[in-house]
Amino acid sequence: MKKLLILLLLPACAFLASCGRQQGAAEPTEPTTIYKIDAEALLDAEEVAHHDCSVHGHVFSEPTCQKVSTCFYCGEMQGGLGEHDWMHATCMQRATCTVCGLQNGDYAAHRFTTATCAGPASCVFCGTTSGSALAHQFLPATCVSPSMCANCMKKQGNPLGHMWTGGSCTQGQVCKRCNRTLPAPGHKMSAGSCTEDSVCSVCGYTVKAKGHQFVDTVCSVCGKTMFEAQQAEAARSTTLPSTEPESTLPAIDKTKLKQYGTSIREYLQTAHDEVDDAITKPGEEGRELALHATEELRKAQTLIEEAKEFCKSDARLKQLSDTLSSVEKAIRTSASLTADDDLSSLNRLTKMRADCTAGLEAVQSYEKAIDKL
Repeated sequence: MKKLLILLLLPACAFLASCGRQQGAAEPTEPTTIYKIDAEALLDAEEVAHHDCSVHGHVFSEPTCQKVSTCFYCGEMQGGLGEHDWMHATCMQRATCTVCGLQNGDYAAHRFTTATCAGPASCVFCGTTSGSALAHQFLPATCVSPSMCANCMKKQGNPLGHMWTGGSCTQGQVCKRCNRTLPAPGHKMSAGSCTEDSVCSVCGYTVKAKGHQFVDTVCSVCGKTMFEAQQAEAARSTTLPSTEPESTLPAIDKTKLKQYGTSIREYLQTAHDEVDDAITKPGEEGRELALHATEELRKAQTLIEEAKEFCKSDARLKQLSDTLSSVEKAIRTSASLTADDDLSSLNRLTKMRADCTAGLEAVQSYEKAIDKL
């Protein structure tokens, strides 16, 4: 409001100063000085109703290409029309005045973007294309990623997949392609005790029982007293009387029986691990892993048949033969699969893994039965 009052008083001050210099000259009908100020500020003021152009001066608008400069209060006009406000020409429209819409000159040239492997160069205004798309620059595939364009990230083909070597309870696996290493899982040892060996259920590694460590007739390891330990040993070593002298029976080759069990378990464990990996690997890599797992299962079947023939030579080994039959039954369906079967199906892979697990459990029963011979 203060700025408005100052702007209104300026014409009056100029008028009074002019009158003082002329000293009695006749008053003009209206001021000779015209002030161009912000019309919106004046039009919003309360004093607008009392504005007298003959006293305060005209307030003219800026001229346009359609309208001359005009006083906001009394409508008096002066000067001529203003210049056109030209908007730059494009490939779709000539130079156009933003006020009256008049067009002038020619259309401008297209403004093309840079071509990429995703598409050719195109005009940013009308979409017209020029030339053709660039060639993709595919990077080599890796174990976990397919071949990919370095510019547009388009994928091509499938990942190569890891090529694992080695691997056991105590030795990690290493990929031949990318050198990624999987740590060794470690042994899965049974509990064991002072008198029972602790055995790995995967590879058969055995930690021999160290016996009781008595301190004042009490074992410092298991807490049994010497008397309790003696009773347990007596019960474990007591057997039923034989109907014929023990010396007439041939010794059982436990070493060979255990070798069968260890080898069969290794085949099943390898198949189990490969099926586990196949579940997480899409496409051809998973299918190849599953196909290799079936080959391992068939190797296990062959060895089971050989072990069963060995057990038939001694009636005392019938239980072992029956246990081996349970192993063979568990893996029979999965071992019969071939490359013609759908080895990439998740249901199929899950069933194969379950068969391998059941086979490993049956092998564990076989190994426990050997220890009881």
